[in-house]
Amino acid sequence: MRPRAYPSTSGDQELAELTVAERIWNRACSLQVEGLPTGDRALAAMILAHGLVMNGGVEHAIECLTSEQLAAAKEAYRYFGLADVDAFFDVASSGLPDGEQPDAWEGALNARYNALIPDDSFLVERFEAVFRRNPSAFAPL
Repeated sequence: MRPRAYPSTSGDQELAELTVAERIWNRACSLQVEGLPTGDRALAAMILAHGLVMNGGVEHAIECLTSEQLAAAKEAYRYFGLADVDAFFDVASSGLPDGEQPDAWEGALNARYNALIPDDSFLVERFEAVFRRNPSAFAPL
């Protein structure tokens, strides 16, 4: 998922090439954001949920996330202006509707998520817009 991951071998020179936004994104990917400002925590929660969806689908994400993590992810999507995703997770986590086939339901959930979040860069753009408007919502580097 863009931005680039922290360089693993070349040290400070490559790290310096990352933008501040990329470095904040990468910090959130570590999921070690306890005690950091709201923006960092929201970004980490959104990245966690999105990564699980991309890894195994919407149902996989719902099964893997604790109720607290799912609540944080839903709040995070709202924080980044994606209230439709919050509402979508309410529907998705309510279980298989009566008469619905499991494979069809899973496919419909994944298709809907992909319509709401077309690709990783969509989330990056949302984060960067919030970061530009309110950089103090994210801890300094």
